[in-house]
Amino acid sequence: MCGIFGFNFEDKNLALKISEKLLHRGPDDSGIFIDDGLTLGHRRLSIIDLSERGRQPMFNEDGTLVLVFNGEIYNFKELKGELKENHEFISNTDSEVILHLYEDYGIDFINKLRGMFAFALYDMKKKNIILARDRIGKKPLYYYYDGNTFIFSSELPAILEAGVKKEISYRGLSSYLVFGFVQSPFTILKNVYKLEPGQILIYSNDGVKLKKYWDLNPYSYYNDLDYIVNRIRNLLFESVKLRMISDVPLGAFLSGGIDSSVIVYIMKKISESVKTYSIGFDFYLDESKFAEYVADYFNTEHKTFFISVDNAQKIFNDVISYLSEPINDPALIPVFLLSKNARRHVKVVLTGEGGDELFGGYERYRAIKFYLLPKFIKKIGINLILNKSKYFKYIKKEEKYRIISYMNKNLGNFYLSIISTFLPYEIKKMCRRLNFEFNVKFNSADLLNEAMVYDIKTSLADGLLMKVDFMTMANSLEARTPYLDHILVDFATRIPSNYKIKFFNEKYVLKKTFEKDIPKNIIKRKKQGFFVPINEWISKELKSDVEETLRNTIDIFDKYYIEKLIKKCRNPSLIDGKKIWSLYTFQKWREHHLR
Repeated sequence: MCGIFGFNFEDKNLALKISEKLLHRGPDDSGIFIDDGLTLGHRRLSIIDLSERGRQPMFNEDGTLVLVFNGEIYNFKELKGELKENHEFISNTDSEVILHLYEDYGIDFINKLRGMFAFALYDMKKKNIILARDRIGKKPLYYYYDGNTFIFSSELPAILEAGVKKEISYRGLSSYLVFGFVQSPFTILKNVYKLEPGQILIYSNDGVKLKKYWDLNPYSYYNDLDYIVNRIRNLLFESVKLRMISDVPLGAFLSGGIDSSVIVYIMKKISESVKTYSIGFDFYLDESKFAEYVADYFNTEHKTFFISVDNAQKIFNDVISYLSEPINDPALIPVFLLSKNARRHVKVVLTGEGGDELFGGYERYRAIKFYLLPKFIKKIGINLILNKSKYFKYIKKEEKYRIISYMNKNLGNFYLSIISTFLPYEIKKMCRRLNFEFNVKFNSADLLNEAMVYDIKTSLADGLLMKVDFMTMANSLEARTPYLDHILVDFATRIPSNYKIKFFNEKYVLKKTFEKDIPKNIIKRKKQGFFVPINEWISKELKSDVEETLRNTIDIFDKYYIEKLIKKCRNPSLIDGKKIWSLYTFQKWREHHLR
């Protein structure tokens, strides 16, 4: 796990500045290649082969290929065995495998990789730079291109060190306000883009060319439940085992939910000694007791780190400084603190991200189940979800109506109304320049499954996984996600949704797969996730800072709209709190990184 960067000109001083900016991603070592009219750089977090032989930039035997690599290739030993006959290896790293695969197979070699990655490969003979991002988007890769200058990096703020124009993209800002993150390929800035999951970029004198090498197309389904259960079990065991390969101490994040509990159960089957970490809060929605119960059940070496809400301001400022783009998820804070504390004990953690998207763990999926029922039942069903949910019970009547009124729209627009922070028509009122349409269209035979696939490609890749990457790497900690092995993802998206949510029982097939292994009270408990008391912070600890920060946005947003929102800081509803936090996060990020 590392940080990478490069640009299409030679500049050692700039390379050193960017390298320093990425220090947290790789404090163990650094390297720079400057030649042939370009610059490549690397920050190393040593995980596999800790020796000098693993240093990057890395070269092939004749020095005509140069690689900077971020991530892990979990099947590298198998691939190395195939390549040994034709190549001489100088290290025991997974990185070196990429160089020799490219020599033998060309760019199509990428289909052989099993892991998480973002890399840049310079081919001196062809005079081109190849960038690639893994299939699910676990590792970030940003690039700037204005038709002349080309710069790339693991993090967007590092690109700003090159003096590029810091101009807000209204397309990107619209996306952020609606979804809470900026959907690829756009970013919050003009002329800066994200490489999409499963995509290759080739830069040469002819400019930038993009190519998709992998995608999810779940239109053929498996229907034998026994086969599905056995396959999930085997793939998860295989995935966890591969992700436990490490030359440094390794542990797991444990929330006490089913996703992380399954991961820890499998880890204990593979290794007698497993370290687990959770975070606790000093307020009522603290789930650390569930994590401690699971840790005790499986006899892991467990540590719970308790945090207070009193120092919210300082913590949030630290979080913002490591955030490549605005993400309006307040769970950034507990993930950052959990990573910071876990890093004192281990260098790698396994996490449960992806379980909800693969197996139907979000309440919004149950809302879709109700949507698909006959018309006369819809309103009753949606109201039931909104009234019973611990998150939705604080929503005012008029806000419930906002969601219910969308039931008569197509499913895509209904889904958009549920997942949006600001609805598209609202952002047009906030700023005339935010005039972008966001249409979500579902048209497959299994609409609920299609919604889950949509989330894998969008909110998981550009929101959740980026949150985990930025917050773990801020603390020089590598996070691995067993649920997101691409073979498992491809299989899971072909499981019919009625096996995922059966009679509104979410994650049915995952629970059935591990019902004999995980404690019943963990199997049955509802998803909670990291609850962060943003409304309490907005109305108390952070109130003056939130109000001042929101007023600083009126150079972009309508002054009267902002003033109305500020008045709601005294006692915000759940939806108002989300909106306020979204604008607060955006402006804090803007002030830290752009001014």
